[in-house]
Amino acid sequence: MLREPARAWTQADLEQRIADQIEEGPRLEYKASLPLGTPSQRGEAAKDVSALANSSGGRLIIGLKEDERPGENVPVEITPLTDPAYRDQLIDTLVGRCLPAVAFDAVSIPIESGGYCLVVEVEESLTPVMVSGKGQSRYYHRVDSKSLPMGEREVRERYARMEARADVVDRLIDEAKPTRMIGAGVVGGTPPWFTLLLVPMFGPVDIFNPAESTVPVLHTVVPKPRTEMPGRFLNARPTYQGLEWEALGGAGGYQFLLRLHRSGVFEYHHAVTDAGGYPGHAISPQLECLALLDALDIAGGLYGLTSYHSFLQVRTEYQGLNDCHISDAFAGSVIRVAQFIRHEAETSVDRVPEDAVGIVQATMDRVWQAAGHRRSDVHAGELG
Repeated sequence: MLREPARAWTQADLEQRIADQIEEGPRLEYKASLPLGTPSQRGEAAKDVSALANSSGGRLIIGLKEDERPGENVPVEITPLTDPAYRDQLIDTLVGRCLPAVAFDAVSIPIESGGYCLVVEVEESLTPVMVSGKGQSRYYHRVDSKSLPMGEREVRERYARMEARADVVDRLIDEAKPTRMIGAGVVGGTPPWFTLLLVPMFGPVDIFNPAESTVPVLHTVVPKPRTEMPGRFLNARPTYQGLEWEALGGAGGYQFLLRLHRSGVFEYHHAVTDAGGYPGHAISPQLECLALLDALDIAGGLYGLTSYHSFLQVRTEYQGLNDCHISDAFAGSVIRVAQFIRHEAETSVDRVPEDAVGIVQATMDRVWQAAGHRRSDVHAGELG
């Protein structure tokens, strides 16, 4: 499946799907057309999109005709849409029929012979989505390649899953017992350290099982690294938790640690002085931001290689920054913080690339504030 956002697709990408015979599945549906002329037809469109939202999200591609062979539905022909108003009509339909609103992006892909195909990228919904209209309200979900009604028990379980997500995240973090950087061998003694955790929001998913997973080469999942960090992780070792990479040593005493837990927890740490390249207790805003973005790229790339495409809780945390100095534009600014600087956010596997900058900015905002600066006081440049 194409992992790039649909906004980066062209007609050639659609043709490649036909050539590769990419089947429909729980996260993918093809429609040669999806009429919206009658209430029943508009309800069908809302059903298909809400079913993706009530499962793990996915894509509805309108303008690809499928061949319904026994046991598989594969695309065989591009059947472009010609009505320029269709996209807006579909958006109006989904906004009016889906409660609560579904998060989606409807992307038009021009076809050389005329017309366009429409790719509707649907995010999983935290809250069960109901289709309403004509006196009927129903919930749907994806079962293999079908959009089917949800039973009462399934709807209740979905609400219970939503309500329990905070407790689930805390439990998974506690079970992972994230390792703290202790600064062994670092010039100047124990440095402050940074931790990034990404946690499946609805419970363990067993996607990083070392007995079943192909061990990836980490630097290959980051197409354009901003720092040397991804290239420092060379060989993974299986552990009880899952897989682990470590980089330790070198002239600057660099320290990086990454773990993938069987439960789906992504755990990353670096010593702050190492990531910034400074031997004393000084934090380099620009280099810290770039290292954090690389770490999020690694996380997004690793989750993208799995079957998990649902929600993630993100936790960033600095410890030991008290009395550290901010270098670069604010040399001499001293950070005053009692214990730790933490930021928490929610994202999904498919949204990690677009949410990464916001997560890093919010994390670093707390560092600026601990040093007595407003975010607006900080000059642009730390994100490269």
